[in-house]
Amino acid sequence: MDVGKALAIGTGVVLGAAATSAVALAVWLHDPIDTPEHVARECQVVAAIERQRLFGADERVAAQPMMWRRAEAVEGAPGRPRGEGHSLKVKAIGALFELARPRRAGAIDCDAALDQASVPHSVGNRAGVPEEQLSVLGRVRYSRVAFLPGGRYALMSTTHCEVERDRDLVWTGWDQKTKTEIWMRQGQQWREAESLPVHLLAYSPEHKLPARCFSPGYAEERP
Repeated sequence: MDVGKALAIGTGVVLGAAATSAVALAVWLHDPIDTPEHVARECQVVAAIERQRLFGADERVAAQPMMWRRAEAVEGAPGRPRGEGHSLKVKAIGALFELARPRRAGAIDCDAALDQASVPHSVGNRAGVPEEQLSVLGRVRYSRVAFLPGGRYALMSTTHCEVERDRDLVWTGWDQKTKTEIWMRQGQQWREAESLPVHLLAYSPEHKLPARCFSPGYAEERP
């Protein structure tokens, strides 16, 4: 085989690989999120994270007058994955998610996946205190989930609402915070790719219950 022919074959192989990669990247960037398979994968992530969160909370609160509810909704697009405080690897993954994350996303129903994963509807409040008298009541909802190819990394936003009625006389009311995180799958478990130490708390100025919990635009988002 002469040099020219070898170069032509090599060039063809390189161009073919590049074209294949470009097509794969284009398919991923435009992957529809409302297919049954995608929705099922999202609900599996939410169920795995909720199971960890609620069983961990239940172990902490014991018989105190506190209660946390399981996820009330999975809706809306995930926030922008910002990289402050992250390693270069996580920043690079975040940049890919920035290209691929959906800007619009409707609500999905994950109740069946939560039930299948044995996620309780609430934890705590073992003394049976009436809900309106609980010292702490927590609520949570998730955004839709975006995945990198292979399904090991996922991007989602989580909004927590929590009321602490007896914390003090000035700030009693709803605290709401939203955070956007990159999650990593390890076996059947999901964990944050890297944890950030502090998230902004937004306090309800009215000090009323259940005023403004999950109100659009109320909680300022941080990574």
